[in-house]
Amino acid sequence: MLWVVSGFGWKLNSDRMQRAHVALAGWFVGGLIGSARRVLGLRVVTDQVPTELRVSDPLGARAEGDATARPVLVFSRHAGAGDSFVLVDAILNAYGRRPRIVLKDELRWDPCIDVALSRIPSQFIQQNPPKGSGVVESIAELASDLGSDGALILFPEGGNFTRRRRFRAINRLREDGLDDLVERAERFTQVLPPRPHGAFAAIDAAPEADVLFVAHTGLEQLGSVRQIWSGLPMRSEVRLTSWLVPAEHVPSGYTERVAWLYAWWEHIDRWIDDNRPVDAPAGPLGAMP
Repeated sequence: MLWVVSGFGWKLNSDRMQRAHVALAGWFVGGLIGSARRVLGLRVVTDQVPTELRVSDPLGARAEGDATARPVLVFSRHAGAGDSFVLVDAILNAYGRRPRIVLKDELRWDPCIDVALSRIPSQFIQQNPPKGSGVVESIAELASDLGSDGALILFPEGGNFTRRRRFRAINRLREDGLDDLVERAERFTQVLPPRPHGAFAAIDAAPEADVLFVAHTGLEQLGSVRQIWSGLPMRSEVRLTSWLVPAEHVPSGYTERVAWLYAWWEHIDRWIDDNRPVDAPAGPLGAMP
């Protein structure tokens, strides 16, 4: 229908049509989350939301013209396919932002993700892309021209936590001679060490954007798309919290940025450990790869 309204694709890239596609994606994702609440018993509890995250009019011109709104880069911990839907639903339907998202390429083949997220600007990337693959450049392109009501969702860990991925990630740091980061990464019990290049490319492409760090717990049990759609009942509620860093407080130097990113990941790791469901295992380190 939108293809016809756009003049059979002639005005498909117009602002009006892009907002219509975002509205459709919001309706679809909102429906999926609503179904998960009814069928799986999903309960999402949000601890805190920075007031700056909300925009005045999610699908109209006022949001773009709101002098107080600024674009946002959302850097979230990763715990499987479920957090992509929860975050898009919150960013789009609750806070009125127009999302863009970076996802693992294996999720491209799930029909629900294809229907829901192909309506918004998305970039599907390899989990361990080789050098020169253009992944960093594609993230920078996605982050550019966000608009004041835009939000880029990125998972700097590159995958959800398993013992095998943790071992490989720490080994990569060791092989690169980053002994100080190895020491910090070995203290993580709930998250993988963040990969800085994609996150920093987004920051450089959108220097006016604030950075929103997101932590959540309770979605670890839905680590794959198959588990989401299998009707697996939720054992406990999902808790989500976030912290906003104004653009002017983001470090500019590479070394300073790495230390800053790791400090935030340490904060996220502690928050998850303090807030994980009481019926959850002692931590991802005890989970099977």
